[in-house]
Amino acid sequence: MSQGGARPAHFIARQKIFVSPFRFRFRLRLEGHNRCESCNGLRHQDKRSQAMSTTVTLINVFTAKPGKQQELANTLAEGTRNFFSKQPGSLSSSVVVDGDGSKVANISQWRSADDIAAFRGDPRFSEYMKSIIELAAGESMMGHTTYSHTGGVEN
Repeated sequence: MSQGGARPAHFIARQKIFVSPFRFRFRLRLEGHNRCESCNGLRHQDKRSQAMSTTVTLINVFTAKPGKQQELANTLAEGTRNFFSKQPGSLSSSVVVDGDGSKVANISQWRSADDIAAFRGDPRFSEYMKSIIELAAGESMMGHTTYSHTGGVEN
């Protein structure tokens, strides 16, 4: 990276966005070269960049029924620990609780959209979703990361 964290002019990010009522898909393609002096000899298309452009993030935001936020968060955490995390292609998952007492998000990263489809096709998934629907209504968004910021460094 050049000074100040800005990308050099020859480093271009392109995105394509596909939207449907239940899916958001983003694709990031990084173009560059193998090495350059302005980038301190680092490869533009290193493993992290490749992973960022191909990893699929699934974001589920739920609005819990009154008084059910913590139970929903616990159910999502248990499902993640015992079911999601053991699925082929599952890379990471987080459960995030909003301070207002009503919203809970489940953010997971997967190797591919096909892995998510296979996961959703598992017969245990429908049983799991029945337990979630008893506690909340929700929306789902699936996409590819187009921008990331970690510890003061743009990824």
